[in-house]
Amino acid sequence: MFLEPTLTRDGTLDGAWWPCSTDLHRELPGLIRILHDRLGPVLRVRLDVAAWDDVPAHLLIDGRFLRISGLPAAPNTIRVIRGNQDGFLLLVVPPDTTAPVAAAAMRTAARTGNTLSADEILARCHGPARGRMQGTRIHRYRASDRAAVLALIDADRLPGQPACTPDMLDQAVTETSHRDPAPWADFENPRTDVLVDPDDRVIGVVSHVVHRSNSAPGRSCGCTDGRTWT
Repeated sequence: MFLEPTLTRDGTLDGAWWPCSTDLHRELPGLIRILHDRLGPVLRVRLDVAAWDDVPAHLLIDGRFLRISGLPAAPNTIRVIRGNQDGFLLLVVPPDTTAPVAAAAMRTAARTGNTLSADEILARCHGPARGRMQGTRIHRYRASDRAAVLALIDADRLPGQPACTPDMLDQAVTETSHRDPAPWADFENPRTDVLVDPDDRVIGVVSHVVHRSNSAPGRSCGCTDGRTWT
């Protein structure tokens, strides 16, 4: 379970939950206990009834009655409500989702300022686990890619970690660092490429450097909606 770190509820979603099964009696108590520690007592939940095997009107969890009702207008979500109708909307990742896809979806849902709906996040994060997607192509990083690349980096960071700023990205792709320039002297110029889909949207980024002492490339790191590629 991920929560958006600021808890300001400025985005479309306030976090994400990846249950192990569609048995609400088994899965919901664990979520409520975790949320109790972060948010305080949860009095009610509203959820996508069609996503669960059985939806009781209430559950008794640790001596407290939790009211449960449907949320038909928002599939793949659950709204957890404290007092005075104070609610937090979470993405519910289907239990049979693969771990890389689930992790990418949860990070996106918990990202500060996220504007994607639950269905949009799941659609973007699902895809081939290996290899290039049909119709995609690669080009060298350019300044016009900066906003999209920053969004990918932000989606891949863990909640609570500082965001990558435009200045930090510019330094990384141009082999500079104001804080500690010395390590860069040992490397050739870095190469950064982006992966774009048929609509020319940036969906992945990868960067690598070569050490001057030999021709072996350094470790490369990339993400395409939570998947690595080289």
